[in-house]
Amino acid sequence: MAHLMGIHKGLRYLFKEPARGYEWVRKPNATFDGQSALELMLRGELSDLADMRAYLNAERGAW
Repeated sequence: MAHLMGIHKGLRYLFKEPARGYEWVRKPNATFDGQSALELMLRGELSDLADMRAYLNAERGAW
C-alpha cells in the first residue's frame, strides 16, 4: 500500500491537474519501451510498484 500511496503522491507533485496525471499513467511512454506506466504497474510484482515509485521520485527530484 505504501508504494501505491507514494506513486499517487509523486503524480500529484508532477501534475498539478489530476487529469493530466491520470492521462500520463495510461499513455505509452518511450522511457518504458512504449508501455504505459499502468501496464508496468499491473505486471503483478511488488518490485514493479517500487520501481515506478522510485522513477517518479527521481523525476520530481525527491532523492
